[in-house]
Amino acid sequence: MKTILASLLPVILCAALSAAQAAPPQSPDAADEAESLSAAAADLFNQGKYDEAGRHAEQAVAAWEKARGAEHADAAKALYLLGAVRMAQGRFVDADPPLTRALAIYEKAPAAPDLGLARVLNYLSVARFKQGREGEAVKLVQRSLQLAESLLGPEQVELAEFLKLAADIYRISPTTSCSCRPAGSEG
Repeated sequence: MKTILASLLPVILCAALSAAQAAPPQSPDAADEAESLSAAAADLFNQGKYDEAGRHAEQAVAAWEKARGAEHADAAKALYLLGAVRMAQGRFVDADPPLTRALAIYEKAPAAPDLGLARVLNYLSVARFKQGREGEAVKLVQRSLQLAESLLGPEQVELAEFLKLAADIYRISPTTSCSCRPAGSEG
């Protein structure tokens, strides 16, 4: 599990910091606070200070909700970061609610799906797998992989993070079989 999280660590930082580059805030002071909290949470996460990162991520969620609303993409990014922190702490059951909320926000967004959605699906698949919910995990990781491949294309190096997670889940799970095929493979 640590190797899965370690391989996704740069992705978490990128997602958390991208919240700082979003559209102009509705409430500048609240958005500045939320941006600062998100950046601090990501930095603490990268330092392995998960308890502190978790506190900052929780505050960032509240600040983004205040600044832009509970259904805004920036709130989803902070929820994703909170879920990632909890997973790094081994708190897979506690990681599920923020990741599920982030997924719901991404799915309601009028914008086209992006890699943020694929990453949330990835993390949620691991959380569900670690809870013994293998069937759900497999469906989530397949969806993540399909979305990532459609967004990145089959030749992109970044697709490897999604392929690795899918392979890990299929390899570890004694009750599942892989029903996904690489792009361009035949029957």
